[in-house]
Amino acid sequence: MRLRVTSIVSPNVILSAQRDKLNMKVDIADVLEVLPGASGEFTIYTVPGARRLKLAKVKLYFPVGTNFELKIQVLWGNKEVRPTEGYYRGDGNWVIAVAEEVYSSGDKIRLKYENTSATETKRVYYHLEGELE
Repeated sequence: MRLRVTSIVSPNVILSAQRDKLNMKVDIADVLEVLPGASGEFTIYTVPGARRLKLAKVKLYFPVGTNFELKIQVLWGNKEVRPTEGYYRGDGNWVIAVAEEVYSSGDKIRLKYENTSATETKRVYYHLEGELE
């Protein structure tokens, strides 16, 4: 039995307070590296207690050589949010999607991934932007 391991670097979460509000901007950015044939999902952000998160934008960068073999979805719990159908894929390009979901306290934003290549590790750089209320 072959063990499939996915390397996930802990997401960098940057919070910046706005001057006139108690709301805070949230940027979640990191790299996901997926071994050949691996698939799965993981939580990239959990909304803190007594707060709400308005997700504004999802950005993904697929490096040259990804060859459309890495499939990515953004999930709200187990529900597909971005894209609303199918997967994001790419090769040397950015995918930028405007989002309008509002997540409540304790909700989890997750990434679902699948590397369809049988021989090459693939990477995607992800960046989610939102506002914490």
